[in-house]
Amino acid sequence: MKPAILLLLSLLIPQTFMGLYTVKEYSPAMSSEMAIHDPQTLVVAGVKPDVEKVNWFLDIQYPVNDYENTTSGFGYRSIEGCSRCSEFHRGVDFTPGRGENVYSIMNGVISQVQYSGEYGMHVIITHKLSEDMVYTTVYAHLQIKEVTKRLRLGNDINKGDLLGFVGNTGLSTGPHLHFEVLFNDKNLDPAEFFRYHLK
Repeated sequence: MKPAILLLLSLLIPQTFMGLYTVKEYSPAMSSEMAIHDPQTLVVAGVKPDVEKVNWFLDIQYPVNDYENTTSGFGYRSIEGCSRCSEFHRGVDFTPGRGENVYSIMNGVISQVQYSGEYGMHVIITHKLSEDMVYTTVYAHLQIKEVTKRLRLGNDINKGDLLGFVGNTGLSTGPHLHFEVLFNDKNLDPAEFFRYHLK
């Protein structure tokens, strides 16, 4: 076999076995409710087509045990009786019940733990895979409990670590976990993110 062909195979075969896929540019013509359209490709809003990136299946889990009960999904919405609620919902609202456990979905580092008017008691975790591949996850409206208050900036967090409990703090219409996932500061549709990585 010619050296050029051997070199090409050595580059392609490992990627095939590792499940690596390139990231394509998000097109405004695509549905705003979908972050991933091709099961073989992760689509991220705002990534330029000339910037080749590589993604793989992540070692993740859902942030709550009862992940099938949700209310507001990702995208544009209208909420009656809540004039201050955002028109574009940047995450998904899980409704497993007040006081249910909230977990970190993957390994990372605590980058924010505080109470704010919108998110209430919330935790933000940074998951840095490389210099140009950084995921961020947001866990909002948590109860004000010691398990959350003891978290500190820079704390290492493992997948499945308890972050707190489902609450109704901040700008909230009822007990739920508002969850967001971002890739390089661009919001993804969490439902599609989980669908893609939890096969």
